[in-house]
Amino acid sequence: MVMKSSGLRFAVVCRHNMNRSVQVHRMMKQVGLDVESYGTENRISLPGPVKSTSIKFKFGTTYKDIYDHLVQVNSAFYSQIKVLQMLEKNITTKSGPDQFQEADLNYDVIITLDPSSQTSVINGKLFQIFDRMKTKVLI
Repeated sequence: MVMKSSGLRFAVVCRHNMNRSVQVHRMMKQVGLDVESYGTENRISLPGPVKSTSIKFKFGTTYKDIYDHLVQVNSAFYSQIKVLQMLEKNITTKSGPDQFQEADLNYDVIITLDPSSQTSVINGKLFQIFDRMKTKVLI
């Protein structure tokens, strides 16, 4: 089902712009809404193949490059925990994760998907520029 565009611009925000925000971005885009998605952390973090480790990427790295790297590191592990499947879907939605701090912030509605990202949007580094935002609703 495709809706007629509402005329509103939406931003969907989570910590890394890898899972939740991209899923919501994809669903909103499918119904014709003007939407972008973002992460609020300094780097993208994914679980490492060794317990208690993580693999980090800079924002701006494409989902395809992240996918290719993880396949080289341990394809079986990242397939088993469904990260490769998630990245395949992400690639069809947008080129790569974007950092909210770098966004143009010209949104009518900002949807935060976890307490950490909401805190970053309201109180973090973005507080200095919050008054410039055209935002009408923060969820």
